[in-house]
Amino acid sequence: MVRQLALLLVACLAKAFLRTPALVHDDLASTLELGSDLFAPRNMSMLDAHDDAMSPAQLRKIVSHLRNVVGQQKHKIIALEAELHRATASLEAVRSSSPPHAKAGAFTSSAMEVSDFGVIFNAQVPSGIDVGALDAARKKKEKQGRAKRGDDHDVQGHRKDRKTSTTTPFTLQTMMDAYTNGNDTVADALDIEKKGLREGPMGLDMYYLYGSAFVLLPVAILLVILFEIYHRSWVGVDFDIEPYGEQEQAQDTAFSGLFRGCWELTTPYFTVDNPPTNGRTYLAIIFTLAAVMLYFLFIWNAWQKQFWDAFQEKNYDKFLYLMLVFIVMVIVIVLIATYADYMRQMLYIDWRGWLTDRYLRRWMANHLHYIMQVDGDLSKIDNPDQRIQEDLDKFVSLTISLSYNFAWNVGTLCVFLPLLWILSPKKAFGMFYLPGWLVYVALAFSIVGTLVTHLVGSQLMRINFARQRMEADFRFQLVRVRDNSESVAVYNSEETERHRFDGQFERIRRVWWEYMTYNKRLQYWISAYGLVSFLYPFMILAPNYFNGDITLGDLFQIYSALNYVGNAFDWIINVYQPLTDWRATCDRLLAFDEASVAAEKATEENELIIISPAQGYVGADFWAQKLTISLPGGKPLWENAELRIAPADRVLISGPAGRGKSTLFRALAGVWPYSKGEVRTPAQSPTDVLCLPQKPYIPSHVTLRTAVCYPQDPQAYTDEAIAQALGVVKLTDLLARKNEKSSSESGGGAGLDRIAQWDHELSPGEQQRLRVAHVLLQRPRFLFLDEATASIDEDTTVMVYQTLLRELPECAIISISHDVKTLKRFHRKHFVPAEKENVLRRA
Repeated sequence: MVRQLALLLVACLAKAFLRTPALVHDDLASTLELGSDLFAPRNMSMLDAHDDAMSPAQLRKIVSHLRNVVGQQKHKIIALEAELHRATASLEAVRSSSPPHAKAGAFTSSAMEVSDFGVIFNAQVPSGIDVGALDAARKKKEKQGRAKRGDDHDVQGHRKDRKTSTTTPFTLQTMMDAYTNGNDTVADALDIEKKGLREGPMGLDMYYLYGSAFVLLPVAILLVILFEIYHRSWVGVDFDIEPYGEQEQAQDTAFSGLFRGCWELTTPYFTVDNPPTNGRTYLAIIFTLAAVMLYFLFIWNAWQKQFWDAFQEKNYDKFLYLMLVFIVMVIVIVLIATYADYMRQMLYIDWRGWLTDRYLRRWMANHLHYIMQVDGDLSKIDNPDQRIQEDLDKFVSLTISLSYNFAWNVGTLCVFLPLLWILSPKKAFGMFYLPGWLVYVALAFSIVGTLVTHLVGSQLMRINFARQRMEADFRFQLVRVRDNSESVAVYNSEETERHRFDGQFERIRRVWWEYMTYNKRLQYWISAYGLVSFLYPFMILAPNYFNGDITLGDLFQIYSALNYVGNAFDWIINVYQPLTDWRATCDRLLAFDEASVAAEKATEENELIIISPAQGYVGADFWAQKLTISLPGGKPLWENAELRIAPADRVLISGPAGRGKSTLFRALAGVWPYSKGEVRTPAQSPTDVLCLPQKPYIPSHVTLRTAVCYPQDPQAYTDEAIAQALGVVKLTDLLARKNEKSSSESGGGAGLDRIAQWDHELSPGEQQRLRVAHVLLQRPRFLFLDEATASIDEDTTVMVYQTLLRELPECAIISISHDVKTLKRFHRKHFVPAEKENVLRRA
C-alpha cells in the first residue's frame, strides 16, 4: 500500500512539474476559453469571415483578446439578463427564416455552438449563417464523436467522469448560466479544468499538484499511526513511574479554578504603600501607552480599507499619501511598543523585589524556615528556596504578560467590537437580515474553541506542578553533593550518587513525556483552530463580496476588525499553555502561603511560654519549669522537666543518644514547636543568650571578618578585637593564608578582607573554633554548647574551655556532651536523664 501511494505521489508531482504550456491548448480549459471568447457579439463577424479557413493560431489570438473582453464585461451580466427574452425571440425568428442547407457542417465544434452564444450575449447573428443548420451539424458531429470514441469521451474530446452513467454536456450556455446566477450551478458536471484551477505559476499543472496533497494525506495518517504505535519502544523511558509523584495538594483542573487565588497573590503589591515607586504608577503609565496604541490601531484599520481601495481604483496619488501616513504610524507605534515593554520590565523588577522581600521576611520570621523542616505536615512544602527564587520570578513575569495581554484584548474589544458591529454586512452569510451578525459568529466560535481547549489541555496544570517540583528536587540533590563533596570523595561514592541522579532525572523524563502527550493533544486542536480562524472570515464573507454587498477594501477592513475581535475573544486559547504554567506556579506559592500561615498559627498557639524582663521577669536565673517536649509524631521526650541556671553557673548534661538532649536545647532556645511549659530568662537583648549547635553554620563567599562576627554586623567589632579572638583559639594562620583561586573568583583581599568558601576551606574542628572566637567577641551571659567541641581533639577542647572560663568569668555555660571525662572538671553541676522518667536528675 505504501509503495502504491508513493508511486502515485511521484506520478502526480511529475505531471504537475513536467507539464509545458505547449500542451495546454489541447486541454478542455483551452477549448472552453476558445468557446467562451468566440461568442462575443463584436467578434461574430470574424467567424463569419474566416469560416473553415480560420487557423488554430488565429483562434488562440482571438481567445487571448476576447478573454479580456469577457473579464471586463462580467459585471454587466445582470443587465444582460433583461435582454435575454428579446434575444431568444429574435433568434427563433432567424431560425424560422433560414434555409436548411446553408453552410452545413462547415465549422469546428466551438463555432457550431454559436446559437448558444447568441442567446446569452444577445448577439445579432450575421447574415448568411443558418443557425438551424448549425444546430443540426452540431448534433450530428456529437453523435459521430460518441460513436467513434465510445461513451468515454464527450463531443469536445475530453474524458467524462467514469463514476457517472450520464454526462451533462458542457456548453457555453451552462457556463454563462453559472456566471449569471452568481454561482456554479453545474459544478457536478465540471472538473478542475473547467473551474480555471488547472494552470498554475511557471506552467505547473495544479490538478496534479493538488492531487499530490490528496495522496500525501493517507501517507501522513499511516506514518502517524506507525509512529504512535512504535516510538515509545525506542526512547528508553520507564513508563511505570508515577509521573506526578507525591503532591502536597490536589490540583484543581476545573475551568472555574483557573484564576483561583490570583487576587490574593497580586493585589498586595498594588494596594500597600511602596515608596519610592509604586505599582499603581507603573500600571497607569503602561495602560496609558496601551490606550494610545489602540487608538493608532484603530487608525490602522481605517487605513487598510483605503489602502486596498487605492489598489482596486488604481489611484497612485492616493497610494503615495497613504504610504506617508504609514510611515508616521510606524514611527509612533514602534516608540509606544518599545517604551511600553520597557515600563513592563521596570514593573517586573520592582514587583519581584517587593515580593521577594515579603516572602523572605515571612520565611525567616519566628523560625518559620526551621519549623517547615521539622513539622510533619509543613515539611511536605518542598523546596521553599525554589519557590522564593524561581516561582516568584515566573509568577511576576507571567502575571505581567498575561494581565497586559488580557487588558489589551479588553481594550481591543472596546475599540473594535462596535466597529465590527457597524461594518457587518446587513445580510448574514448573504442570505437574511441580521444586524451585527459577525459579532455573534465571533463570540460563538471563540466560546466553542475555549471550552474545547480547556477540555483537551486542563491536565497540563497538574503536569506543570509536578515538573516544577521534580526539577527543584533534582537541583537540590546536585547542590547537596556539591556542599558535601569531601564526604562523597572520601566515601568513594561518586557512582552511587550518579545512580541517584539518574533515578531523579528519570522522574523528570517521565513527567516530561506526560507533558509531551497532553501538549501534543492540545497542539492538534490549537493548530486546527488557528488555521480555521484564519480562513473562516473569508468563508462567511464570500457570499456578501460576490453578491456585491462589499468592496475589496471593505472585505479587508472587516477581516481586520473581525481578526482583532476574534483574537480578543480567543484570549484563553492563545495563552493557554503559559496560563497552565502560571496556574501551577500560583498553586506552589499559595501552598507556601498556607504553610506560612499554619506555622505562624502553630507558633502563636505554642504552649511554651517564654518570660523575659520585657514581660516582667525580674530574676537573674535562667529557669525552665514544667517543661514537656515531644517529637512531631507525639512521642514524649521530656515531661515536667526543670532546669535552673544561675549566673556564672557551669552545667553539664550527658546521657545516651536519642534521649532528647539536643531537643531540650532547641526548646530552651524557643525554636522547637512541640513543647510546652515555661521558660524564664533574664536576657535583656538577643546577644545575652547564645547557642552553638554541633554543626556550626558559616556563610560562604564572605570576608573572614564577616565569618567570625556572623550573625552580627562586623562593624560592631574592631579588627584588633577580631584578630585577638582568632589568636586565642589558635586560628591566626587564617590571616596569613592566600587564596588558591584567582582574585576574580575569590573576591581578592587578604587577612580579614579575604573572601572564601569557609565551610569548605575550614575543617570541622576549625569551624567549631571559629564559632568559639565569635563567642569571645559577643560575650553572652548564657552560653549553650551542644557538642560544640565534638570535632576537636582533647587538648584543644581543654584549651577552649579554659579560654572560655578565663575570658568569660560571668557567663553561665551549659554543655551537652558525651565526653564526660574531659569536660566534667569544667562544670559544677552534672545532669542526666532519669532512667524510667522523662526528667533530669543530678548525676
